[in-house]
Amino acid sequence: WHQDLKPQNILLRSRGSGTILECDFIITDFGLSHFRRRGHGNRNARDTDTKGTHMYGAPETFRYKEIEGLPLQVESKVDVWSLGCIFSEVATWIIHDWRRVLEYRRQRKTQAAEKLGCDTGEIFHDAQSVLPAIKECHIDIVKSKRHDDVITEKVLQDLVEKMLVQEGQRPDVHTLLKTANLIIEAAKHELQKAILEEDPLAQSSTSMENSRGPARRLNNSHDIEPPQNPSITQSHVPTLSPHQPVYSGVQEMTVRWPLKDALMWKESKSRLRQVELPHKETLKQLQSMRHVFLIDNTATMSNYTAELEKLVGVLAYIAKRSNPDEIHMFFTTSKEKVLRSKTTKKLLHCLKKVHFGGTSNMALELDHHLSSFEQYRVAATRVLSSSNYKERDKRLNVYVLTDGNWNGQVVEENICRMVQNLQHQQVPQYHVGIQFIRFGDDPAAIKRLARLDHLNRRFKLSLDIVDTTPANGCVLKMLLGGIDKKFDADEGTTAD
Repeated sequence: WHQDLKPQNILLRSRGSGTILECDFIITDFGLSHFRRRGHGNRNARDTDTKGTHMYGAPETFRYKEIEGLPLQVESKVDVWSLGCIFSEVATWIIHDWRRVLEYRRQRKTQAAEKLGCDTGEIFHDAQSVLPAIKECHIDIVKSKRHDDVITEKVLQDLVEKMLVQEGQRPDVHTLLKTANLIIEAAKHELQKAILEEDPLAQSSTSMENSRGPARRLNNSHDIEPPQNPSITQSHVPTLSPHQPVYSGVQEMTVRWPLKDALMWKESKSRLRQVELPHKETLKQLQSMRHVFLIDNTATMSNYTAELEKLVGVLAYIAKRSNPDEIHMFFTTSKEKVLRSKTTKKLLHCLKKVHFGGTSNMALELDHHLSSFEQYRVAATRVLSSSNYKERDKRLNVYVLTDGNWNGQVVEENICRMVQNLQHQQVPQYHVGIQFIRFGDDPAAIKRLARLDHLNRRFKLSLDIVDTTPANGCVLKMLLGGIDKKFDADEGTTAD
């Protein structure tokens, strides 16, 4: 057995698919390992403690400094404890972020010092059993996980917490492997069930796929944020390879890219430049777009500044990968704005400095940006030569990041007027899109945005330029919902 299991000794090896989600975990550094023949009927061989990892070490390997030179006999189950500790930190990283992992370590260090009367580092035990900080952290993870996360709680309760017990009660690796396989199979079943409940059309897609051959494999990996996160449960969907062309017809509706996966990709891309853009074919539509971010920086949005920064960062980063042109960013209650910025870093720097307060005039801001586009397009049509048709026909995508707490009726009226102007100019369908990205779950705001999403039906407009989606939802829908019918699907919220 290894006896020095820690994150530094576990490497990732890509399988060559172009995405970090497809990889193998490789254990390295066997300098302190044990190689012993197991006795008949005994899976747990014993050997002299080689004093491996301290932070992730099992309680039975702990010794005070006064007796640390005395030899101890340990079983192979010390690796089970170490792996359980690693899983605990990975789950914290996935559901929260790296700062929470560091806080978790500080909590363990404080509690261990209080219980043992000396500085023992960031260990997970008090020389006998697991520290209270571990159980508290796991409870917080379960409370904070996404509602559609079907695996994290099971992994913590049925696997990790059984690994972090005293030596005599700790299961061996064979038992743990069986448990892990059962958890994975149950999660696959729950994911498939959720897909069919969310999108009944997926059932017919699955049937058609089965008639042609093996079904696509569900991706069980989860997400990292400095990761953003090391494993990622794609809880919604059968995941397509980034190299696959976009499906046509009904099946394409099942293509999703959860926000946590996109954040993880962005982090991976910043470290490993060869990582390709997932869903590249689908995102090609952004190549001819002018991207405008309209940020609602009213007082009520101050509750979501951290989430807002992450989301703007990843959306702008993806938009830049698809179109190197400038991105515009405006604020509803501030004069601060970034025009013709070609770097995500500059956009985020401005966003971090902006003040959140007061109330917004969303109708006025939307009117300003849509009117500017209309005037630009008219001028371009008159002035530009036919050789510059690409510039003349450049499309517009406005991303409105808001909690929806503003006067909805005035916004409705202005958008209807804008659509009528676009119709008069004979602007094609999906040439202009307004994507409302909602923060929070205020019922009145949800209803207000749903009414906007249904404007074309309520007022019999020939152009449908509005889509809405929650800020923790599908990134593809956020980027393409206003300009691509396949992603402009209602989310089950009705408007009166």
